Amino acid sequence: KILPFISSRAIYITDQIGIAKANPKIYERIAADLEIAPESLLMVGDNPRSDVDSPSQAGWKTCLCRRGGKYAEVEPEFDPTYEVRHLWELEDLLRQDYPDIITAAATTPAGGTRRMGETTRRRTGSVRVAPTQE
Repeated sequence: KILPFISSRAIYITDQIGIAKANPKIYERIAADLEIAPESLLMVGDNPRSDVDSPSQAGWKTCLCRRGGKYAEVEPEFDPTYEVRHLWELEDLLRQDYPDIITAAATTPAGGTRRMGETTRRRTGSVRVAPTQE
C-alpha cells in the first residue's frame, strides 16, 4: 500500500550524503532539496533519538513506532507528533491528517507524474511522508 508514495527523487541514503540520521542537518537538506516546508514533512521511525529528536529540531512532524526491541526503554527529548505500535497504523493516520496525499496516491498509478505526496524509504525502515506541490 505504500508503493504509490515512493519516489526515486525523494530517497536519501545517509552514507551517500555524508550526514548521519541523528544530525538535524539531514532533515533540513531533504526539505530544501524537495522544496517542501519542514512542517509539512513527517518522519516515521522506531528510534526516539534519531527518528524523533533530530527531525523535530529541523521542524518536521514525527511519528514514533513503539514496537519494542532495542529502543523500547528509550524516551525522546521531544514529544512525537504521533505514536503508533505498528507501521500499518500509518494508513489511518495519513487518511485522517493527510487526506490529499491518500486521495492522490489512490488515483495516480505507481510511477505516474502527478503526486500530492511522496514517501521515502530508508534501509533502516524509516519512512518520510512529504506532501508535494502540484
